[in-house]
Amino acid sequence: MEDSFIDPDVEAFPQLNWRRITPQFTPRVYEIDGAAALARLTEQYPIQLSDGTPVRTPYQQDLLHWFEGHRLYEPHWPSVAQDFDVVHVTQLAYLECAYALIPCLDGVTTLTGRGPDAATWLRDPGLTPFFRSGGSGSRPVA
Repeated sequence: MEDSFIDPDVEAFPQLNWRRITPQFTPRVYEIDGAAALARLTEQYPIQLSDGTPVRTPYQQDLLHWFEGHRLYEPHWPSVAQDFDVVHVTQLAYLECAYALIPCLDGVTTLTGRGPDAATWLRDPGLTPFFRSGGSGSRPVA
């Protein structure tokens, strides 16, 4: 649940899909511990949201409205998933980045859709990773 801290053991929120996860592999974790880390992630895997691009979700429409007048970038999550299995947002990073204008590329980025001290899995932690041969050796592929 975005913008809240909920003890995952609390039974008052049965609609939330909280579960303990034991990955079947060593996950590649990207930790967002502040605005600089979010900007680096966005700059490495950018996608620009603008009035000229097709908007796929009400969430993206809201972002374009809230940040009108700015070039807005967010991480392209399918690309991030090629190099990382999970993204963790620290509590301090959440306080610093949530809905804040963070300079990035030739525009801004912001943190939305995540809660404090939350991990978002980009691939199923129960699967064995696949490997792709690369120029400098093999690496896991999400």
